[in-house]
Amino acid sequence: MASLWNPIVFKIMLIVTNIGEGFSISLLTIGLLIILVTRKKIESTVLVLLSFGGGVVLEMFIKSFVARPRPVFTLLRE
Repeated sequence: MASLWNPIVFKIMLIVTNIGEGFSISLLTIGLLIILVTRKKIESTVLVLLSFGGGVVLEMFIKSFVARPRPVFTLLRE
């Protein structure tokens, strides 16, 4: 298994993993909202805001409902 390790693939996978973090998603959403507002697409702007807000609320509900502890070990290290 260690022979499959590649430093380039490792860096790419870290980037892909970080794209899904809350901060990255928030930045992408803010950028999309700015584009939609400047193009005067009010209905689309409201839809994106509701979708993002609903996703945040759903994530908080699921995390509080499941309430599992985080693992103490990590598989990847930077």
